[in-house]
Amino acid sequence: MSNGRNRTSHYIRSEGPKPDAVKRGLVWLLELGRKENRKSALLAVPVMDNLSGVIEEVLGERAIKALKQGSAVNLESVVSVSLLTERKDVFNHQGPVIAVYPNKKLLDKIDNMRGVTDVLVIPWSLQEIQYWIETWQALELGASGNSPIEQSFSNPVVEEALKSLTSRVNLRAGIAHPMDKAAAVDLFKKLKAAKIAYDPTEIRGWLVRHGWESDDADEVKDIAEKISQGRAVRSANGGWADDIVNLWRERASKS
Repeated sequence: MSNGRNRTSHYIRSEGPKPDAVKRGLVWLLELGRKENRKSALLAVPVMDNLSGVIEEVLGERAIKALKQGSAVNLESVVSVSLLTERKDVFNHQGPVIAVYPNKKLLDKIDNMRGVTDVLVIPWSLQEIQYWIETWQALELGASGNSPIEQSFSNPVVEEALKSLTSRVNLRAGIAHPMDKAAAVDLFKKLKAAKIAYDPTEIRGWLVRHGWESDDADEVKDIAEKISQGRAVRSANGGWADDIVNLWRERASKS
């Protein structure tokens, strides 16, 4: 099963207000524009006020004013850059995104966008984006020996279970429907009963990479954690066959 969102994911190892990190990010955009023909990019910040300070120092006052007014800024006649914030609804974007000092809400918005080809995160705090790095197995920009690797799942039986859930659920609605929620609850109960261990954080990352909305992936993670901890989660019958775990094991052995 291929990833629902195919994109390259990178981050810059930097913390706090570092103009050099923002400059490196813009160079990254220009390289994509020249080498990969990525001519349209988004600059993502939580709120417009984040444009002041370091970003304005690098881009200049005129460029920042244009971005705030909703206009695109042209970088060296190579890349056209528009602004994305938490409050701006953009569901599709064909091209790269550079996220500067993002919070989880902004990263979730980018994760949910279709068509994104490349993402570069410049963090205020590395700890705040560690979960995102793990979700996308993001590479440190410019680090030696860095090359994309095939994202693998620690337990192939659990991955087969997630594939079954993904094919069954309407991803546009997540698990909002009671029967879809019941399917998720029953899935983890069956895994737990079969003594098959799983990592809720790893599950969330897999779901996001395979087309689930971030909020829905968070909800599935929460269900997985509660069941793993032996806490009660009420739901209807999940509708899985009694021997479904055996089927997942069989599929895992063949994959």
